Amino acid sequence: MVITGVWARILPGDHPGKGGVETTLVRFRPLEEEEIASYLEGGEWRGKAGAYAVQGEASRFVAALEGERENVVGLPKGLTLFLLESLGGPWKPVAS
Repeated sequence: MVITGVWARILPGDHPGKGGVETTLVRFRPLEEEEIASYLEGGEWRGKAGAYAVQGEASRFVAALEGERENVVGLPKGLTLFLLESLGGPWKPVAS
């Protein structure tokens, strides 16, 4: 499970800001020992929270995602935009 907290505040201003939490459940399929060994040998797990990147090699192990995928990859865009809009948006995401 990936849980990300976001706090948004518009500066300058007196409003303290608004926050929220996004939760995404990541379900992996059963893995064979050989698959695990091969993944570990590849080294992609190094430096990753949870030792995997859902957008990388480990994506072949994911059986289901319940929630926002962006929450697992990085910043939950839906929640972030909602918070910014509630503080006086509209805001538009910058193309990446």
